[in-house]
Amino acid sequence: MKILALHATKNTNGENDAGGAFVPQATVFARARRAVGDTVTVVGFDNLLPGPARFRAFCDLLRAADTYDALAYFGHGTRRGLPSAGVTMDLIWALGDAIHTKA
Repeated sequence: MKILALHATKNTNGENDAGGAFVPQATVFARARRAVGDTVTVVGFDNLLPGPARFRAFCDLLRAADTYDALAYFGHGTRRGLPSAGVTMDLIWALGDAIHTKA
């Protein structure tokens, strides 16, 4: 299986969220999946860009990637979106389109 794993790269609000959770967990995930024979591409994204630019940059990474069978996201998430990636419910269809280009 080919997996694209995207993670937030910058800590937010004085927290150690990227450095303490998202980056290390993406690394652990990739190591575990590679151990069972998967191909994993790990890519960081700038989660401190302004909202619209952050979403565009995140989607650009999805479109620029090699084809993948699965997508793993390491960043903040809520019931209403993926704030680390600038995704809101209003943008869900655009996110789906970006994923569809290579999935």
